[in-house]
Amino acid sequence: MRRSAVLCDGGANCPGKASVKLTHGGRCELALENEGESRSFPCSVSALINVGLGARTHLASEYGSCTLSRKPGGVKITMTPWGFGPLQYLVPLDIYAEALARISEARIVQTKVSLR
Repeated sequence: MRRSAVLCDGGANCPGKASVKLTHGGRCELALENEGESRSFPCSVSALINVGLGARTHLASEYGSCTLSRKPGGVKITMTPWGFGPLQYLVPLDIYAEALARISEARIVQTKVSLR
């Protein structure tokens, strides 16, 4: 079972790689890479699912802040590293939904295994 999924990997609407992964503690991390630097933002799977349903989500870590919101054409991720300007990623909604389905499935399997 894959514990991570790529949301985008460069291109016109994606200045770097964006991915989501399940941690060993059952939490989720949004990882954004740009120009060789990787920044991760802890979050919950349910918060990411709510973004797909139209809710806006704000995340923060020692690397900066991150806002996710649903827009026409997909999910807009705006990452603002502390002391720098914002970077914007636009992930098509079908790719976002598929990635979260994989992460949710991995979370369910992880929970079942830990209950045994």
